[in-house]
Amino acid sequence: MSTIELKFFVPALAMLLLCTGCGSDKEGPLDDGVVMSMNGQTVKFESEQVSMTPEQVTCGIQNELFGEIDQSASRKVAPLLERGRALGFTDDVSIGVTGRDRPNTQVRGTFPVEVNRVVNIREHGNGAKRVEVWAGLRVAHFCFAGPLQIMGVRRGELTGEAPAAFEFARAEEGWHVVQVLHQ
Repeated sequence: MSTIELKFFVPALAMLLLCTGCGSDKEGPLDDGVVMSMNGQTVKFESEQVSMTPEQVTCGIQNELFGEIDQSASRKVAPLLERGRALGFTDDVSIGVTGRDRPNTQVRGTFPVEVNRVVNIREHGNGAKRVEVWAGLRVAHFCFAGPLQIMGVRRGELTGEAPAAFEFARAEEGWHVVQVLHQ
């Protein structure tokens, strides 16, 4: 090969080698980068437990998403109202439950997800992966400018002190969330 041919061949080869990993994540391994890339993507949730800040609860009460906190029962609750139900909330907000440091409730529907940090990725069987993440979901209302934390499970109990676990599977379009795991 002449010097001129080498000048064009070497850069072309280098680009080819670099682009070997440039494709989408369809065929690549599931890693932190792939999981973090799901930020903003929507995921369908079925009665998923989320926690919120006291300020979010107060704003929700002021905007008639939840009713006034019932102080009479042993368990304090802000009852879910129709406006809150329309946003995807499916249960009253529980406040001061033993073992849960923040108010919490359930949501159902499709919400954008925000992954803050990947904790662990491991095999889950049949090519699927179990991915533990600190993540939240976004509710389309100004009271919830920040994401609501998706609660994880520790020692068989839902808690805001454990990362959420998702099952990921590979399909033609790449890795995607199959379900939230509670085990």
